[in-house]
Amino acid sequence: GDAVYVVAGVSELCGTLWDPSPETSAENVMTDNGDGTFSKVFNAVAPMDSYQFKVVENIGEAQNWIGIGLEYKDNFTFNVVEECDVTVTYEPATKTITVTGTGVVIPTELVIESMRTVGNGDGNWLNGVAWDPADDSNLMTEVSDKVYEITYTDLEAYDNYQVKFAANGGWANSWGYGKNGESPVYPGSGVEFDAVYNGGNIVVEVPYELADVTLRLDLTNFDFVTKQGAKITITVTEKTPATEPETTVPATEPETTVPATEPETTVPATGLNIKATSNYFPEANYTLTEADGTDLVTVTYYFDCAKQLLNTQWTLTFDPAVLSALPENNVAGFMPFATNGAMYETPAAGVIKGSASDLGLYDIKDGQAFVQVTFKALTFTGDTVVDLFVEDLTVSELNPETGKEDETKEESLVVNGQATQTETPVSVETIIVPGVPATEPETTVPATEPETTVPATEPETTVPTEAPTEAPTEAPTEAPTEAPTEAPTEAPTEAPTEAPTDAPSTDATGATGATVNPGTADTPTGGTTSNGSAVQTGNASMAVIILLVLVSACGVLYFTRKRVK
Repeated sequence: GDAVYVVAGVSELCGTLWDPSPETSAENVMTDNGDGTFSKVFNAVAPMDSYQFKVVENIGEAQNWIGIGLEYKDNFTFNVVEECDVTVTYEPATKTITVTGTGVVIPTELVIESMRTVGNGDGNWLNGVAWDPADDSNLMTEVSDKVYEITYTDLEAYDNYQVKFAANGGWANSWGYGKNGESPVYPGSGVEFDAVYNGGNIVVEVPYELADVTLRLDLTNFDFVTKQGAKITITVTEKTPATEPETTVPATEPETTVPATEPETTVPATGLNIKATSNYFPEANYTLTEADGTDLVTVTYYFDCAKQLLNTQWTLTFDPAVLSALPENNVAGFMPFATNGAMYETPAAGVIKGSASDLGLYDIKDGQAFVQVTFKALTFTGDTVVDLFVEDLTVSELNPETGKEDETKEESLVVNGQATQTETPVSVETIIVPGVPATEPETTVPATEPETTVPATEPETTVPTEAPTEAPTEAPTEAPTEAPTEAPTEAPTEAPTEAPTDAPSTDATGATGATVNPGTADTPTGGTTSNGSAVQTGNASMAVIILLVLVSACGVLYFTRKRVK
């Protein structure tokens, strides 16, 4: 069908936050001008710096985000110095975006008030702060004009420290490496390389047991119009040998034959080391070996949020020479929570794209699987990586009156691959397990029901085998005239004589005996036994006798009333 163009950007401009859908962001659909251009007018836009947006081309279920700069990946940024109407115009033939308005100013340079490092903070890395562009613990020092530095000390060996640089406490202006959505490894310690405006995360490898890492961003030659000229240098320094004398204790380890156990483990030699990474979820690792008894392995990214999920879009990549995501192993799709509104495509080998959207919201709470893929391992050796890049993730709450999502409660957790600051608690986890998703253990729950010994009430059928021998001989002869007055006086006199012999045999059915508690008038005198509670629940014979007496008494009363009438 024909393309529908939507302006998606900051909520201060669009009312919704980076919403590309013509359905949920209908007020931001652009009008066809009939001359090959489309436009959208925003009325009375308030003064503010760094309004940002992209134009989204919607063709059927496909969505293409169009910005400016290299490969049209950058957000269009403008300032408003006085309140005015703002017109956004887009020409598909040339992919040209223009913004006009009496108070509109297109900035030619970036005013930087602060610079911070942002990434997968853990421990000493980024002071343990994860993906927060406004946290002052990662505020960089301006060591010279437009040059910023910060150093992190005593970092442990790790090959996936991730970082980028964010200006002015937000994501509007940031610098990374490679395209947005990618996470390339930095060129090496002390090597200066080109920073990419609003680019991907930088992966820093620390090969030492203990090291210091210095991050440096140089914006001396940065051109805000072209977004080119920024430079990054990352220096990884091994801690001084002063700590080495302390390592003399491990020097005895070669004698302890600890290394000797490594050849015996042979896990690296016969196992497939699988690493699951993501721009939003934590990393997980697992080594699949033949000892697992299967060549299947399941990677699951779990998501837990106080709100419900409105829409999401993501891309999963893996090495098709090592892993195969066979359809028969993923018959329920890759998002178990999305029973409707989910779409998947595989544009290339080793690439899965997924999206889901529902105005009725998806109830994805209590740590449900967000994305789950079962792979068939094509080898049991080597290393491989499965990476989930979350492009967009929006949550909301239901409007009880409409049964649809409440737009005022919308919250974007990820926008264009960037995690945002959020007030709603979110918990994420990544797990790798051998085999298929563990749904079978749930079937064992019903399996326990037949074992609940419900049929064990049958032993009560042995109670009547004793009761009729006494109840019919005594109860009918006395009940018609005296049952109402004697039932309380006679029943207790017999209970102590029989209870000790019957109670032990009916302990197994004590739970069902308790249901006969309407006959617990014998509990006062039952207290003369060694355990009063045992008389209440275990004297099944006495309970039956009392019940028969009461039933007979009811019959007498019934016929007496008939005569009175």
